[in-house]
Amino acid sequence: MISYRELEKGIMKLGLSPSHPVIIHVARDPFESIKGGVETLLGALTANTYAVVTPAFTYRTMLIPEKGPPDNGITYGSGRQANEMVEAFDIRMPPDEALGDFPRVFSRLPGVERSKHPILSFFGLHSEEYLSTQTLSNPLAVIENMMANDGQVVLINVDHTANTSIHLGELMANRKTFVRWALTENDLVECANFPGCSFGFNAISSSLEPYCGSLGLAGLEIKALPLRDLISVVCNMIQKDPSALLCQRPDCERCNALRK
Repeated sequence: MISYRELEKGIMKLGLSPSHPVIIHVARDPFESIKGGVETLLGALTANTYAVVTPAFTYRTMLIPEKGPPDNGITYGSGRQANEMVEAFDIRMPPDEALGDFPRVFSRLPGVERSKHPILSFFGLHSEEYLSTQTLSNPLAVIENMMANDGQVVLINVDHTANTSIHLGELMANRKTFVRWALTENDLVECANFPGCSFGFNAISSSLEPYCGSLGLAGLEIKALPLRDLISVVCNMIQKDPSALLCQRPDCERCNALRK
């Protein structure tokens, strides 16, 4: 079993420090190899950092309308049955189960706040200056402002398909974004600059190796890399090849819209 002390020593070697904000992506699977599980992991992470952000996404707030803008990576009118199950976003709504236990455990820490995007919200500790920059039309502003302060990405037992920050690189490379709609307590709202598909993001792995710190313990892999380097690599890849990082699934509406 991995102890708290082993985790803390390993995390320190990754170069994380209180002076750099971090955005953390964690696997949904339970951490059975860690003594104390996800709580121990969270304790070791927050002991070596200060400003911490993690996704708190809520896709169950999304509706599919009968019509909308063209080439939007969506089949209008296809959600009539699913729309009946849509829930109105509330700041107390738990994150989607696909994100695992980490966001829920993280959200219980004293001082944790949440941004207010009805689909792509983030939890943050000591991160109000980042969370407050997010708007309906700029959901990735949180990450952009973390990058401006030399932020880092931390991936724990997940690959780059979970790396939301790659979407910021796509946006900064002028890749087309999408429009989605979400139900709130007061209205149906339009969410602009919604990102594309992430299933093709592992194609970036080899290009990021020079910038990645890595920690391997029994049943646990943690990677950390600077946001500036990540975004720079994404932009360069897309500038060289406009189809870079798109997935190969023939039925992927968003990637097909981008190729079109």
